[in-house]
Amino acid sequence: MSIRKVAAAVLAASVLLSACASNGMYGGGGYDTQQLRFGVIQSITPVEIRDSGHYGIGSVIGTVAGGLLGSQIGGGTGRDVGALLGALGGGYLGSEVQQREAPAQPQMAQYVMVRMQNGVGVGVTQPPNPQLFVGENVVVQGSGPDARVIPQ
Repeated sequence: MSIRKVAAAVLAASVLLSACASNGMYGGGGYDTQQLRFGVIQSITPVEIRDSGHYGIGSVIGTVAGGLLGSQIGGGTGRDVGALLGALGGGYLGSEVQQREAPAQPQMAQYVMVRMQNGVGVGVTQPPNPQLFVGENVVVQGSGPDARVIPQ
């Protein structure tokens, strides 16, 4: 098996495994159109959330190492299978080791309940913002995991 095939298999496996990694603890970071909605804060509750960390690195390193080690087994098709299984196993083990070595750390956040102008209640979990208070007129910017409550 050529080094190009091994590299391609390792790269493909690392991309597939790292796709399971989190984008962060507060949201996904999409690029859709901004939405602005106006309302009044009904409540602010401090919450603790767990940072999902950077688990993609462990799986990428494990995938590369496992693919290289697996490609040393056998010859021909056996070598291809060894590289693929090594990459998959290494990616899984690398992710598991990183999660054990760097467990998720609790982070402070706030859950803000906003009564929108149309009467609908919207809840947003976001990083703490000391400028917010109950009864304040605010703007809910964005949507989904990227939504943020900001003073008007």
